[in-house]
Amino acid sequence: MPLWLYYIASLCDGAIIERISKERHVPESPITKSGPKILTNLAQVNRRANDLAEQNVRFRVWVKFGCKLTDHELDAVVREVTDEVWSHIDCTACGQCCKALRITVDADDISRLSKRTGMGAMAFMRRHVREKSGEKYLAQSPCSFLRGNSCSIYEDRPKACADFPYLHAESFRERMLMMIENSFVCPVVFNTLEALKRKLAWNKK
Repeated sequence: MPLWLYYIASLCDGAIIERISKERHVPESPITKSGPKILTNLAQVNRRANDLAEQNVRFRVWVKFGCKLTDHELDAVVREVTDEVWSHIDCTACGQCCKALRITVDADDISRLSKRTGMGAMAFMRRHVREKSGEKYLAQSPCSFLRGNSCSIYEDRPKACADFPYLHAESFRERMLMMIENSFVCPVVFNTLEALKRKLAWNKK
């Protein structure tokens, strides 16, 4: 996501909260009956995510300050919408997260992957791991364990990969900037954000 959007987001939290508090739109039900309109072409996803980036920042502000749902209720809606969207998307036809994103690893991941590859932990780290600002991550991008669009170490993949795109995790409200950023590369995230706008009956004006 462009850096200027982070700046806009930081301004929005303070500058828009007062207006939102006066104009809160509270739907009778957080769930609408309209089905998802799924976009899976990666070039189109990236282009639409870029077009909608500023709108998504405004949606984030509304979710944080204008949406009446509790964190628990919102997380439940996000999980429901995610599952609905995901049922229409085959990740093995994409693999973009393995090609474009930095894959972080921890000690457990390194131990598990070194055993999977038949290497010692130190040898595995020298070959496959880099570290920056205290964060360890897989050195190659696209991931060196990617075969076509499928993971060759799927059963032992890093926790960051198993959890991605983090839409089933708690505290969605606090992670929306990351979701906006991931919407540029992940069709599941992009379509889930768009479906959430409909499900929550967000007023875009």
